[in-house]
Amino acid sequence: MSSPLFPPAQPKTPQTSAATVPLAQPRAARLRWHPRTRRGWAGLLLAIVAVLVLIAWLMARATPSWYQPLNPTDTRVLDSADRGQFNLASELHNAWERTPLGPQRWTVTQDEVNSLLSVGFDAPGAAAHDRAHPPVVSAPFVLFEPGKILLSARTTKVPGDRPGGGVASAIFAIDTTPSASGAAQARVRLVSAAIGNLPVPRWLVARKLQSMAPGLVAVAERAAIARLGATGNGHSPRGDDLTEIDTALRSALQGTPFPTRFRYHGRDIVVQDVRVAAGSLSIVFAPLYS
Repeated sequence: MSSPLFPPAQPKTPQTSAATVPLAQPRAARLRWHPRTRRGWAGLLLAIVAVLVLIAWLMARATPSWYQPLNPTDTRVLDSADRGQFNLASELHNAWERTPLGPQRWTVTQDEVNSLLSVGFDAPGAAAHDRAHPPVVSAPFVLFEPGKILLSARTTKVPGDRPGGGVASAIFAIDTTPSASGAAQARVRLVSAAIGNLPVPRWLVARKLQSMAPGLVAVAERAAIARLGATGNGHSPRGDDLTEIDTALRSALQGTPFPTRFRYHGRDIVVQDVRVAAGSLSIVFAPLYS
């Protein structure tokens, strides 16, 4: 029986020691997963590789924000192309003609170069290319930065988000070193290359450029005959002149220094300096001092 002096006994509850209570684990630790088998580790590795490949594929297909080729049908582009043509056909020759008076600086702007490229690539019959048969190379674009020249274009040889393919680009640096004769030693270096927004090894581009050397040399020879040929007496560049141009171009493709000199109207002309600024390229021509 129970009484006020002896209350009924309460049932004992089991006491747990603080040492035996498991501590609450952090949420990150509870969510962490570790492969327990080799197959699990292999699956995790394959998943990581797949994600990296997907990211690289998307970067290669993307169009860089700086890539902005000009519209060849725009009136401003056509006017700029006319100015660039006059600059190359008249101002450049005038600078060579005035070299006996001393060093002459000739400048071409990025807008003029891109306008000429845009109009030149929009040749008759280019519109005949439909979405199923785009040209291999289209929409070239040049970007002048301090000390560097960026060359880019769309090509069907690489994946892209447009029918014309992806954007392939390469950045070159031009270094000039003066010499005692006044002719600078020039060197063209491949700084970097990319497909879309994805950087690619430089040696891949360098090997491709070297394989294209014979064709580029042939184009340079035709350009030299057209540009360096005398306007009045009909003389063409001598064999020695073409050899110097070939040597300079091959050295440029290989990244080795080369002398910058040529003959114009029977006079030796040298390049004293080459400067690339934001939006423009300047070259200083001078007579060859003996």
